[in-house]
Amino acid sequence: TTQYDYTRHGLRSSLVRGQGTIGVRLQAQDKDNVPETERTEWVIAARGPSGSVVSATEDWAGDGNGSDLLAAFKAGQLPDRPLDARRLGLAGAVCVSFMLAPGEQRAATFALAWDFPVVQFRNPVNGTRWLKRYTQWYPGSYRGWAIASDLLADASRLERGINAWWTRVADDPVYPLWLRGAALNELYYDVFGGVFWENGCITKPKRFGARRGQHLYFTMETDVYRDCESMDVRHYEARHLLELFPTIERDVLLGWADMVNADPMGRTPHDAGSPVDDPWFVVSQYSATRPATPPLRVDWLDLPAKFVQQAHAYWTYTGDDTFGAEVYPALARTMNHLLSRDVDADGIPDAQGWCTTYDAIDMDGLAIYVATLFIGACDAMADFAVVFDTDAVSKTWTAAAARARAATEAALWDESGGYYRLDTNGPFSSALLADALCGQRYSARDGLPDVLDRQRMASHLNRVYRLNVLGVADAQMGATNAVDQSGRPIDTAQGKAVWPGGTYFTAGLMHTVGRATGDGDLVANALTTGYGAYRTTYEDDRTAFWFDTPALWIPDGDPSNPVQYRAASYQRGRAAWELLVAIKDPFPVGWKPSV
Repeated sequence: TTQYDYTRHGLRSSLVRGQGTIGVRLQAQDKDNVPETERTEWVIAARGPSGSVVSATEDWAGDGNGSDLLAAFKAGQLPDRPLDARRLGLAGAVCVSFMLAPGEQRAATFALAWDFPVVQFRNPVNGTRWLKRYTQWYPGSYRGWAIASDLLADASRLERGINAWWTRVADDPVYPLWLRGAALNELYYDVFGGVFWENGCITKPKRFGARRGQHLYFTMETDVYRDCESMDVRHYEARHLLELFPTIERDVLLGWADMVNADPMGRTPHDAGSPVDDPWFVVSQYSATRPATPPLRVDWLDLPAKFVQQAHAYWTYTGDDTFGAEVYPALARTMNHLLSRDVDADGIPDAQGWCTTYDAIDMDGLAIYVATLFIGACDAMADFAVVFDTDAVSKTWTAAAARARAATEAALWDESGGYYRLDTNGPFSSALLADALCGQRYSARDGLPDVLDRQRMASHLNRVYRLNVLGVADAQMGATNAVDQSGRPIDTAQGKAVWPGGTYFTAGLMHTVGRATGDGDLVANALTTGYGAYRTTYEDDRTAFWFDTPALWIPDGDPSNPVQYRAASYQRGRAAWELLVAIKDPFPVGWKPSV
């Protein structure tokens, strides 16, 4: 059996009736099946309104043209028997029939359910096997009918539960309509992003995340870069998990704490592994998308700070001190490792080549992207230490933030240009990076001090708007990542590109800083900036990135022409939630749905 040969033999189908419901179960059982497909089930089912007729066929010629099914359906219902005498178990169908009076409205409910309870990594024969999360509620084999039956019994309750949170975004006019669409539509990635959510490892004890009640999780960065829950990328889009699925956010961050504690140097791993190896066992696979290929080992300068800021965001949002106490030792360990990367003793870790999420932009010396994240993380550590350490430790982290803040202001602020330069020693030192102030977004959201001078940050973001947003495609495509002082994109693919996730995140920061400084133009420009990412994704028929938002696109300067892009369907697009929450948090602390 080859690596991706997921055989499914021994097909059989059966018709089943319940109270007012009908369904077809499509099952598989054979000694040659791999664990992921053995004793699995698809179910289609239906329930009609009072007085309706429900009917089905458990077998029609799924390998044909559908004419046998269409001929039977012309009678207005199905025959409740097989249409294909071969009984291949390939296909079934259900039908609901009822009469309507003029102007009358009645509803039928249809359900599609499946029960594939096992996921296996590394290979489909003898790799590591896990149970999927839903098996906590539906244990055992052939549970598809039970799932479908529960849905049909009270589909309205599920709809009410969804509407309880969905409408708080979709129906609130405080958000522009396009932003509501962006935030809600980008949630497609929670289903189609290579999602893993477990209910226990079958083949061996967990290496990480083995706490009672903890369930590990990831989405892939993208199908091109098969890194699981990449820490650098999730920094931009984790807000939606914090707001909608806080227990997932907690469990992921506690799993990261375990990985940090296991690393000999206390490094924060890039990812939880790769699905072609053994995720949540073999971790930090960065770019190793083939089995037995060693990953590139990079000592990232943004990851420890991002881990700290994400943990602080969860703690401050939920008030979960049990989480804080568990995660704090790993945060201290990885931050102390990050401090060891300060080679020139100026109080800030030193960039030496590519060392951040923008891994094709060479940064050297004191780099603004690294510095703002580091300062924000130091302030977060000081806040953690008030509760989980000593006053002396808290003051040490506050002093570290102050020292790094002063060094950054002195080295990177360009008074004549009114912006912060990219770095001190690299080939693009004078470049204007749209995402330079990344570390400020979490600090502002979570009640920490500004990472840098507030007025200067407003000036920097206004310049980003003029050069990176207006200067390319007339603000119709988002923020170009890095430009020189004249507004020309720097000569690297990642510099020339618009990162839609980064654009939404920067727009959220523009909105926050604009409100904090009373700069109404910056607040308005935030929406224009974010809209460019939305327009290119959802309104431009030539790019047509609907539910396939890429990692980046490279404008050619003419909004009438299509663009190059990289990595369709990418993790970072859900950063639209950062702009949404910057305007107003739809789920304030203590909010609970009423269903």
